[in-house]
Amino acid sequence: MKSISVALCALAGIALAAPAAALDFTMDFDGPSSFLIPSASPDGGALDPDIGSAVLGYYNGDPGPNPPFPREGNQSWGTTFSSSALAVCSKLAGIDCQGNFAPPPSASSAVVAVAADSFYFEVTAGLRVTKLSFYYGADGTGSNPALALYAGGERVYTQPLSGCDQGGFCGWEQFTVSEPELLGRLITKVEFLGNPNKVAFDSISVTTAPIPEPSTYALMLGGLGLVAGMAHRRRRR
Repeated sequence: MKSISVALCALAGIALAAPAAALDFTMDFDGPSSFLIPSASPDGGALDPDIGSAVLGYYNGDPGPNPPFPREGNQSWGTTFSSSALAVCSKLAGIDCQGNFAPPPSASSAVVAVAADSFYFEVTAGLRVTKLSFYYGADGTGSNPALALYAGGERVYTQPLSGCDQGGFCGWEQFTVSEPELLGRLITKVEFLGNPNKVAFDSISVTTAPIPEPSTYALMLGGLGLVAGMAHRRRRR
């Protein structure tokens, strides 16, 4: 009886364990660039190494779904951005760009939505977000920056971010989502909100981990139930 109990406890412990190691990465929106300069070479285009990003194109010359990078980016971590997410570089970084914000923490480019009130990214199917932090810059009190998290296609968390009480973009601020907000839910989609062209985001640091399979939970609960039942019978003897 004791050996069976020990085996079942071990089985439950295995079921509780994550099936794979977590993946940590930070998304910035600087090169290698996906911005094409049509007149730069006789073959119809060359890459500008200073603007744009491998995650997204530069909003004033985005090659869209064409090479060298697809719209969703070329990241090894598998995140996919919505089409409203656009990489913009800061003209204050000493580059001929359109962004009015101060140079972002990463280098020269950040991600914004210039024609929508939000953009989002989703993680690879079968993964969930377990840690999340990022930098953001807001342009004036009417920028309304905010963060929303989604699980199973439904919004489960909304957090307004502090605005800016001056005209023009304020400096960059960092925000970290508390772990209980993430670990208590299976977050697969992260949305960044704000008035169009009024909020920029950069250095989005993410940790992802596999979503436990339903069979894993069933195995864990079944094993714990058997252990509890056996312990109860032993106490009655």
